[in-house]
Amino acid sequence: ALHGEVAYGARRIEYAINRGERSRARLVVSPHGVVEVRVPVDYPDVKIPELVKSRSSWIVKQQAYFERYRPRELPRRYVSGESLRYL
Repeated sequence: ALHGEVAYGARRIEYAINRGERSRARLVVSPHGVVEVRVPVDYPDVKIPELVKSRSSWIVKQQAYFERYRPRELPRRYVSGESLRYL
C-alpha cells in the first residue's frame, strides 16, 4: 500500500492508500488511529491529499475519540524485595 501525509495546523496526518474495486472514495480511521484512504482503482493520485485535507478536522476528532478509550500502560518498575512470578 502507498503512504502519504498532509499538514493540518501543527500536526501531520499520515495515511495509507488502498485501491480497490469500489465506486467512491472513503476515509477510515482505525481504533489505533491509523488513517486509511480507500479509493477506486482509477482515482487520480493528486486528488488524494486534497480529500484528506478536506476531512482533516474529522480525522483528528476520530483519533482523539479513540485515544480516550485506549488503555494506558504504566511503565513497569521493579522494586527491590517485591515478589515476581516466574514460570
